Amino acid sequence: MHSPRLHASPGTSPSVCSPFRPFVVGDGLLKFFTMTRKFLLPLLLGLLSGAGCGVETYRERLNETVKLYEFLDSQNQNLVTPGWQRSDVGLSLRVPLGFRGPLAVPDSSDEEQGGDDASATDPRVDPILGIQLPGVIDVWESDSPNARLYVLSNHERFRRVGDGGPSPSAYLSDLEDLLEGHFDVSIPDGEAREPTVNVRYRQLAPERGSSRSAFTPQKDYITIIFSNPQGINGRKFEGRLYMQRAEEVQGAILVIAPQETDARFRQRLDMMLETFYVSPERPRQAQDRQNGTPIRSGGGTSGF
Repeated sequence: MHSPRLHASPGTSPSVCSPFRPFVVGDGLLKFFTMTRKFLLPLLLGLLSGAGCGVETYRERLNETVKLYEFLDSQNQNLVTPGWQRSDVGLSLRVPLGFRGPLAVPDSSDEEQGGDDASATDPRVDPILGIQLPGVIDVWESDSPNARLYVLSNHERFRRVGDGGPSPSAYLSDLEDLLEGHFDVSIPDGEAREPTVNVRYRQLAPERGSSRSAFTPQKDYITIIFSNPQGINGRKFEGRLYMQRAEEVQGAILVIAPQETDARFRQRLDMMLETFYVSPERPRQAQDRQNGTPIRSGGGTSGF
């Protein structure tokens, strides 16, 4: 085990709308706005150009509306619609286009620790790493490229505190250690100043100075790209781990994908990070169990 890791500050609220209902513009509305933007807005602005007081303010508002719809259109062109949410664990996300799921995941109370003793048909068992990942909430997969995407959290650890389970506060560090061992790489302590493989670095989504930050709150991650030049189990794959904290709750996205992927795939991952929401609310099951009314985790939902 390594010394305590430095992790990102608490996550912020999600984009554009409420935490569990990210705003998704339908194709019909976007098509209507696209037509309006191309034909009607120039005409309207031209008619207003000769008018008097207040025209410039109105013009600025119209331009901002155009930029907002362009932002929403870019999300819909690159991320799955509708988004995904799990209200039972306070998580929501829009995964990149090309991923399908979520796959059916067994009750998270089974084998939360991860390891080598799970069924190969269990989607929590990564086919590249050959291990069951701990704290899996839901799983998606893609054929092009051949990739898996996992949403993970320390929620099950909170539910097992009374049973002498592992500490919720150590979840992300334990997950790092597990991946570090299976990729057979060494991650130095602390944060690197520049993003590269096999270091821990801070990542903002959208990045600082991006025009996209006008339309969605910035998320703060600690990212590690686990990448062994020799590959893993004879295959040239890497793991991208994006970690976020919301007070005591810890959430993460893990993408297992080929070391060589195209720019569009990586761009969609960056857009995905703009939409990940981790609620700071701790699970209630530990308290409910004391009252004799345990709550089982529900399945994922795709609609908003």
